[in-house]
Amino acid sequence: GAMMFMFSKAKKRRDVASILLGFGLLLLGMNMMSDAMVPLRTSEAFAEIILTMSGRWYLGVLVGTVVTAILQSSSATTTILLAMTSTGRINMEIAFPMLLGANIGTCATALLSSIGANKTARKAAIIHLLFNLIGTVIFLPLGPLMISVVRSFNVADIKMQIADLHIMFNVLNTIILLPFANVLIKISNKLVGEDEVRLPDVGRLDKRLLQTPSIAEGQVIIETVRMAEIAKDNFKLSMEAFLESDETNADRIYANEKIINELTENITDFLVELSGSDIDINEFGRIATTYHVINDVERIGDHAENIIELAQEKIRKGVEITDDAVAELKAMYSYCMEAINIAIDSYKNNDIKRAETIIGVEKRIDELEKEYRDTHIRRLNQGKCTPIAGILFLDLISNMERIGDHSNNIAEAVIGITTEE
Repeated sequence: GAMMFMFSKAKKRRDVASILLGFGLLLLGMNMMSDAMVPLRTSEAFAEIILTMSGRWYLGVLVGTVVTAILQSSSATTTILLAMTSTGRINMEIAFPMLLGANIGTCATALLSSIGANKTARKAAIIHLLFNLIGTVIFLPLGPLMISVVRSFNVADIKMQIADLHIMFNVLNTIILLPFANVLIKISNKLVGEDEVRLPDVGRLDKRLLQTPSIAEGQVIIETVRMAEIAKDNFKLSMEAFLESDETNADRIYANEKIINELTENITDFLVELSGSDIDINEFGRIATTYHVINDVERIGDHAENIIELAQEKIRKGVEITDDAVAELKAMYSYCMEAINIAIDSYKNNDIKRAETIIGVEKRIDELEKEYRDTHIRRLNQGKCTPIAGILFLDLISNMERIGDHSNNIAEAVIGITTEE
């Protein structure tokens, strides 16, 4: 694994090398700990400690919990337990409560990580703790039965018995508690509190993800798509407000626009840190392109905000739009929504074929903008609509044409990514 990691440049081979290297270090560490425990075979003090724990299951659970909370790894505690078997002083009756304690102690990592995080993160940590606490209560009385089962699989090898017992506990606990997932969620809601009903939050990009660039890149894409969906929703709501002369959703649109701006800033800051980390940027081509994508998405949001302002002016001044003009607006709006959907879908899935379909759609939007501009000027000359109606109409189709352009930019970015890869 080390040799592959040092001399490979391809991302997939380096990932495989990291996995091999990790397993190698884990096994090496287990052997080292096993060797380190050998002197304990003749230690009377160690023998006294083990005798104290024998028959006192609560001490085993406590030791397993505390050690794991300190090490923040149940795997490390289990490894130490396996190493201690080399002394000949550890039996399954002593090991079982410590295993259960190790599963409780491992929740310390999630609980610490949830400090200062949002409510969803805290709930996840609470559910993790509940899962292992309830599992311990369920399986502690069943210890003798489970021990006899694993002994039937491996009569002589206590290390395999401990490993099998650890696997058995987690698998059976999952099977038993999974149907009660909603109950665990309700308990966590009671302990942490229900999420207040509000618009989508921001700040989902955890800086800890920077340590794993491939995962960080995936999260950036998810957040960028979420931002694009909010911009699309704003465009839809603002057009409905204009066409129906209803500004009920105006506050929601402005709140969404603030979220888009915050997401733009958060994603950009995250991308800057990710680009500056110790990674080969060529392996993550979508990082560079996302800079341009979020700019275009933010501009779509700006045009949606322009449209709600036009709608509010239309309502405030009591402007009437002719039926022909409404039909034209609806037709152009339909093409713009199609362009946005193509842009989002193609970016989300990195789909070049889907991205290429925007060419005809964007061309049609440009054609309609020119055509409708001419027809509306004719309506003005014929006295079929007022000058203020004409200004609002022309501003609206201009904003929609720009939305089509920005959607096209996103799709072109996808085509550029796929070509390079």
